[in-house]
Amino acid sequence: MSDPNVRILIDNKGDSATITASPAFESNFPISNVKNPLRSYFARTTGLATQEIYLNWGGDTHSFTALNMSRINLSSAATVRFRIWSGENQTGTLVYDSGDVLAVPPKALGDLNWGIDPLGASLFTGWTGAIFTTLWFTQVYGQSAQITINDPANTDGYIKIGRLFTGFHFEPDYNMAWGMTISNENNHIKSRTDGGSMRVDLRSTYRKINFQLPELRDEQRAVAFNQIKIISDNATDFFISCFPEQNNEHERNYSMVARLDSTISINNNHWSNYATNWSAVEN
Repeated sequence: MSDPNVRILIDNKGDSATITASPAFESNFPISNVKNPLRSYFARTTGLATQEIYLNWGGDTHSFTALNMSRINLSSAATVRFRIWSGENQTGTLVYDSGDVLAVPPKALGDLNWGIDPLGASLFTGWTGAIFTTLWFTQVYGQSAQITINDPANTDGYIKIGRLFTGFHFEPDYNMAWGMTISNENNHIKSRTDGGSMRVDLRSTYRKINFQLPELRDEQRAVAFNQIKIISDNATDFFISCFPEQNNEHERNYSMVARLDSTISINNNHWSNYATNWSAVEN
């Protein structure tokens, strides 16, 4: 079985949901903050009790294939459960249930730094980038959902979530072309002292990914165009995973909350085929 192709979660139904939580999050860091794309906004619990998050769409039915929570602080022992119902307010038929799954996968054997990594090291141990948890699943339709988080061993004493995405993801039939690039960009301010030393005023770093989707048939071109239009109309952020479901550092390094760095055009490169070039920067 071949690995999945690049997956992009653009039409985020989390932003249109009515989101509530039990227990309630801190008043200064409410659960509604997960709808805000700015890094300075996040939701934070008051403690480490089992956390329930409810999403409702007022009777509207939506399509779902993924859940992502980014810029989180969950520990290597944390579990997440995601459920979707056909009816509103968590009623009707339960159409999806992930069960309790590890929120942060353990490091793969090939990624372990033997003698250095602690026992039970997670995929994000020693990682200075944004921690995330993602579930991918077969398409279902629903009007409400529920996220259950358990992390009683979290040394922070609270659970933190920066951004939440859920909805239907785009995955092309043919994967990215050879030649994709990833880079670590920064806004560091550099200047020289009178003595000639280089002085650096540190700023935040961010990743940048460039790739081409060279093989889009008519149906996929239409899907891609609709996804691109959502980004363009709303200047929104999205979640992208270039190597999904690998559960290793390769997947981690090439997954992020992103925004477009340039306009995407669709090129009719030969008969009945289209191509697009993507440039995404970490948000």
